[in-house]
Amino acid sequence: MSSKIEEANKPFAKGLEVIIARKGLKQIYVAKTAGYTQQQLNRMLNGRKMISAKDIVQISKALGESPDAIFQAGREKKA
Repeated sequence: MSSKIEEANKPFAKGLEVIIARKGLKQIYVAKTAGYTQQQLNRMLNGRKMISAKDIVQISKALGESPDAIFQAGREKKA
């Protein structure tokens, strides 16, 4: 059973994972570039820490993507 935080984070977290994989990046690189530790980013991705609007903006900037592009990536069907 998933938590409420995990469900709330899922659209952005899924898209973030897709973008990270697509760009061939490591989570630690994205975390540090966005101003987080790897553990903080991992907690967000795994639903143990709520992803705030501020987090979305910081992470999006670190990836050079718009928040909309990350959310869209999370909605794409896997081939």
